[in-house]
Amino acid sequence: MTSKSNSSQNNGDALLIESLKNSYFMYSCSRNGEITYVSPSVANVLGYTKDEFLEIVNKSAHYFSMCEKYDVPSEDSLNGDKTEPYEVQIPHKDGSPCWLEVSEFPVCDEGDEVDRVECIFHNITDRKKAELGLQTSVEKLRKSLAGTIQAMALTVETRDAYTAGHQRRVTNLARTIAQEMGLSEDKVDGIRMAGVIHDLGKISVPAEILSKPGTLTPLEFSLIKIHPQTGFDILKGIDFQWPIASIVLQHHERLDGSGYPTGMTDTEIMQEAKILSVADVVEAMSSHRPYRPSLGIDAALDEITSNKNNLFDAEVVDYTVELFTKKDFQF
Repeated sequence: MTSKSNSSQNNGDALLIESLKNSYFMYSCSRNGEITYVSPSVANVLGYTKDEFLEIVNKSAHYFSMCEKYDVPSEDSLNGDKTEPYEVQIPHKDGSPCWLEVSEFPVCDEGDEVDRVECIFHNITDRKKAELGLQTSVEKLRKSLAGTIQAMALTVETRDAYTAGHQRRVTNLARTIAQEMGLSEDKVDGIRMAGVIHDLGKISVPAEILSKPGTLTPLEFSLIKIHPQTGFDILKGIDFQWPIASIVLQHHERLDGSGYPTGMTDTEIMQEAKILSVADVVEAMSSHRPYRPSLGIDAALDEITSNKNNLFDAEVVDYTVELFTKKDFQF
């Protein structure tokens, strides 16, 4: 809390601010909300002269709150409490948006009661516009990336009619498991992107093997087992913001080392791949395949439960079972 003896210093600070930059202005507000002082530099920031600004603000006690969710000054400052700088958006005189960073300083009277609040405003419009422009660019890049990944997924599905939609269903389940586990939004996004193309490597597998109605021979199955490595080789040169290539490589690995293509064990397998592997097994067993009819969701849940801690991560299995048995998840 600022004492009354500091008032002259604050006024001196206001003059100093006016002389330093064109992006600052200051005003003083009484307890009843009346603006008693505003520095002439408000014209540089908002386009209003000092007198115009005083008139428009004092005619509308909620001038700032109408423009943004904050009242200026805040109730905390009027109560004498310390506040951190915060941002408001208000219109420039020409109608364009203007973003301001506000710092508040309560000034007390001799009875140690807040007499007024002095506010310093810093024009941060250029910075905010740059941030918004960057957000727009990032969003465009994300949409472009998502479109590219979807095109890759469709490439696989056009060669294998029986698994069309498999990657989308696995993605939906894996993403939901990750969300239920409380993973960060960034990790969930990485799992979603990897899920959409986790079988990309199947483009190297002959179509007649993918759609074969009978049991695969050992040689044919060995060709199937190469697809995670092929997917990794295709994706490893792409600079994703997530380790998508590694997730794709590991989605058929198992905790006990019996998986493929490299036989990784528990601590070597990424959490994202552990989630994707469970989702992949559940979807595959509960869906129709050329060599067998659907085994059903109950059989799929029995499979992952009976192999919990052996093939599949226990936490992932528990959340998956709960989704189907208690939260009515459906593909």
